[in-house]
Amino acid sequence: MGCWSLQLPLLRLGLVGTICYLTFYNQIRPHRALDGRTPDGVYWKHVPAQPTAA
Repeated sequence: MGCWSLQLPLLRLGLVGTICYLTFYNQIRPHRALDGRTPDGVYWKHVPAQPTAA
């Protein structure tokens, strides 16, 4: 059993934890500086819609 086989599950947990935190921070948690809105809500409100192909 190599060193990587022991570390890989821990790396995966760290990555999953980071993704969960970033999702919470940007999509769920209201921010005082954004008047209680989420960063994603503010960003996507100002991004122009992309035309779609028919």
